[in-house]
Amino acid sequence: MILGAGSASFEILRYLVDRLPVIITPRWVNTECQPIGIRNVLDYLVGCMRTPGRRRHLRHRGPEVVTYHDLMRTYASEAGLPPGS
Repeated sequence: MILGAGSASFEILRYLVDRLPVIITPRWVNTECQPIGIRNVLDYLVGCMRTPGRRRHLRHRGPEVVTYHDLMRTYASEAGLPPGS
Protein backbone atom coordinates (compact mmCIF):
# COMPACT_ATOMS: atom_id res chain seq x y z
CA MET A 1 0.00 0.00 0.00
CA ILE A 2 1.21 3.45 -0.85
CA LEU A 3 0.55 5.77 2.08
CA GLY A 4 -0.56 9.21 0.99
CA ALA A 5 -3.34 11.23 -0.51
CA GLY A 6 -4.44 9.89 -3.86
CA SER A 7 -3.56 6.25 -3.21
CA ALA A 8 -6.82 4.35 -3.68
CA SER A 9 -5.97 1.79 -0.99
CA PHE A 10 -5.01 4.47 1.50
CA GLU A 11 -8.12 6.54 0.73
CA ILE A 12 -10.35 3.51 1.39
CA LEU A 13 -8.59 2.81 4.69
CA ARG A 14 -8.85 6.47 5.70
CA TYR A 15 -12.53 6.60 4.73
CA LEU A 16 -13.34 3.53 6.84
CA VAL A 17 -11.43 4.69 9.91
CA ASP A 18 -12.72 8.29 9.75
CA ARG A 19 -16.38 7.31 9.45
CA LEU A 20 -16.77 4.08 11.38
CA PRO A 21 -15.90 4.33 15.08
CA VAL A 22 -16.68 0.63 15.49
CA ILE A 23 -16.34 -1.88 12.70
CA ILE A 24 -16.61 -5.64 12.47
CA THR A 25 -13.65 -6.37 10.30
CA PRO A 26 -13.23 -9.16 7.79
CA ARG A 27 -10.29 -11.54 8.01
CA TRP A 28 -8.25 -9.60 5.48
CA VAL A 29 -7.39 -6.98 8.11
CA ASN A 30 -4.92 -9.51 9.52
CA THR A 31 -3.10 -9.72 6.19
CA GLU A 32 0.46 -8.47 6.34
CA CYS A 33 1.71 -5.75 4.05
CA GLN A 34 4.72 -3.49 3.67
CA PRO A 35 3.35 0.04 3.27
CA ILE A 36 5.51 2.75 1.76
CA GLY A 37 5.19 6.53 1.80
CA ILE A 38 4.25 8.25 -1.41
CA ARG A 39 7.36 10.46 -1.25
CA ASN A 40 9.54 7.34 -1.16
CA VAL A 41 7.76 5.97 -4.21
CA LEU A 42 8.33 9.22 -6.08
CA ASP A 43 12.03 9.17 -5.15
CA TYR A 44 12.31 5.60 -6.44
CA LEU A 45 10.54 6.50 -9.69
CA VAL A 46 12.90 9.42 -10.28
CA GLY A 47 15.83 7.10 -9.56
CA CYS A 48 14.53 4.59 -12.11
CA MET A 49 14.23 7.30 -14.73
CA ARG A 50 17.80 8.38 -14.09
CA THR A 51 19.17 4.84 -14.27
CA PRO A 52 20.63 4.10 -17.69
CA GLY A 53 19.65 0.95 -19.50
CA ARG A 54 16.47 -0.83 -20.31
CA ARG A 55 16.06 -2.91 -17.17
CA ARG A 56 14.64 -0.80 -14.44
CA HIS A 57 12.76 -2.43 -11.60
CA LEU A 58 10.85 -0.79 -8.80
CA ARG A 59 9.92 -2.72 -5.70
CA HIS A 60 7.61 -0.36 -3.96
CA ARG A 61 7.36 -1.65 -0.43
CA GLY A 62 8.51 -0.30 2.86
CA PRO A 63 10.86 -1.97 5.31
CA GLU A 64 8.27 -2.66 8.01
CA VAL A 65 5.78 -5.55 7.89
CA VAL A 66 2.43 -4.67 9.49
CA THR A 67 -1.18 -5.79 9.20
CA TYR A 68 -3.98 -3.69 7.80
CA HIS A 69 -5.37 -3.65 11.34
CA ASP A 70 -2.11 -2.06 12.50
CA LEU A 71 -2.41 0.54 9.74
CA MET A 72 -5.97 1.36 10.82
CA ARG A 73 -4.86 1.86 14.41
CA THR A 74 -1.88 3.95 13.39
CA TYR A 75 -3.99 6.14 11.12
CA ALA A 76 -6.61 6.63 13.86
CA SER A 77 -3.91 7.63 16.32
CA GLU A 78 -2.26 10.08 13.87
CA ALA A 79 -5.68 11.55 12.99
CA GLY A 80 -6.43 12.13 16.69
CA LEU A 81 -9.35 9.72 16.73
CA PRO A 82 -10.27 7.87 19.92
CA PRO A 83 -8.59 4.50 20.33
CA GLY A 84 -10.55 1.43 19.29
CA SER A 85 -10.07 -2.20 20.11
